[in-house]
Amino acid sequence: ITQTLIFLFISATVFAQNQYYLSSSTGNDSNDGSQTQPWKTLSKISATTLGPGDTVYFKKGDTFRGHFVVNGSGTEQNPITFTSYGSGNQPVISGSGHDDGGGDYREAILVTNHDNMVFDGLEIQNHRTISRSGVGDLVSFGIRVEVSDSHVNLNNFSFRNMTFKNVYGLYWVDPSNQSEFNAFEVSGLTFISSWGGIII
Repeated sequence: ITQTLIFLFISATVFAQNQYYLSSSTGNDSNDGSQTQPWKTLSKISATTLGPGDTVYFKKGDTFRGHFVVNGSGTEQNPITFTSYGSGNQPVISGSGHDDGGGDYREAILVTNHDNMVFDGLEIQNHRTISRSGVGDLVSFGIRVEVSDSHVNLNNFSFRNMTFKNVYGLYWVDPSNQSEFNAFEVSGLTFISSWGGIII
């Protein structure tokens, strides 16, 4: 009996799932990240290691500005889910319009070498207006999923009830300027292999 109880305890620990709540209007990064004490910023959730079965909730009606770098992978049976809570319009995640002084981000959400994720019920924007060091003015993405290692394969991404809009580079390009036009990359959702330079 003792062995069975120990086994059940270990199993519950291994498969524990975390829930994280964010609200840009009422949250505070000093909170515990629960629904009653949500976090506030994308930088806070970016610094959090996520695992299989975890869920990140963004409050409806709120706008989250900055850069969300997803840190962790799910599994096929237990993906990481990014969704909303509360009532009202879809929460907006935008890489532009923030106040960190560094210019607008290349993308609102970045996933690098991680997979098994569900994005559900979010609005993604990235209307860039201010240059950022190290980022070309002619690129802008809503969500960018990239592979930077030739030995990594990414699997199982689901996008449900998503809205992508207002994704712009800093200025438009005249197609007659071929070299500049070739550098123009703007999309709401992009999958890319950066080590091979191949857009999927």
